[in-house]
Amino acid sequence: MTARGLRKLCLGFPGAYEDFPFGPETSVFKVEKKLFAISALSASPLKVSLKCEPELAEELRASYPDAVAPGYHLNKRHWNTVLCDGTLPDAMVHDMVEDSYDLIVAAMPAAVRERLGWAAFGMTSSSPTPAPTPSEAEANVETVRRAIDAFNSRDTETMIALGGDDFEYDWTRSRGPNRGVYRRPEGFMEFVEDQWSMFDEVRLEAHEFIPRGPHVVVTATVHARGRGGISVSANSAHLYTFEDGRLVRITLYQDRAEALAAAE
Repeated sequence: MTARGLRKLCLGFPGAYEDFPFGPETSVFKVEKKLFAISALSASPLKVSLKCEPELAEELRASYPDAVAPGYHLNKRHWNTVLCDGTLPDAMVHDMVEDSYDLIVAAMPAAVRERLGWAAFGMTSSSPTPAPTPSEAEANVETVRRAIDAFNSRDTETMIALGGDDFEYDWTRSRGPNRGVYRRPEGFMEFVEDQWSMFDEVRLEAHEFIPRGPHVVVTATVHARGRGGISVSANSAHLYTFEDGRLVRITLYQDRAEALAAAE
């Protein structure tokens, strides 16, 4: 598959568009601000990173070790990086890209799927009925878990992908430095990288995931080790806010009761 063919394929799905949050060399293909494919189209050999069901992802890696690898700088349980140099048939690559798009859209609210015409896209009357998608609350909790995992593993691409272009991080209630509101992926990553630069290690340990309408309240402890080897920890609560299935805001609170009150 050529770079031109890959780009045309990705842009052929309903609502798909191309974005460049990581610079002009890397094409990020999104639907409803959620990425489903990433590729440096001018690179040689050509590769594309795609979402995949975890069990199938492992099977593909085992069956095609020279062409399918764990997702590069992505959640390796859910993403594969696929070589597009002819090792795999174009039809197989096409199916992988379509599967990635389907997994992203399947997790969106019913109204969004209907607007995209996803239920009918690529299906015929003889197609089996798709398996039910998780409830919106369950999907939101899963997104929050993935966001925390990405932060702890310093997986910046997944962090940006989970947020979207209008994401903001409200750190105004912090008792530490850098209080403020950080908007859009660039602002959020500036904040995160500044935090990482102050500590040799920093990890968020989540204790509770409490769905509340379009929100998820998370109680957590931050564990950090400074440059001088001194370890510190702090308890807090975060309010994750969703709109139409997208994570649009994370707000820091100092305690559980405050975050729960804000979620009402």
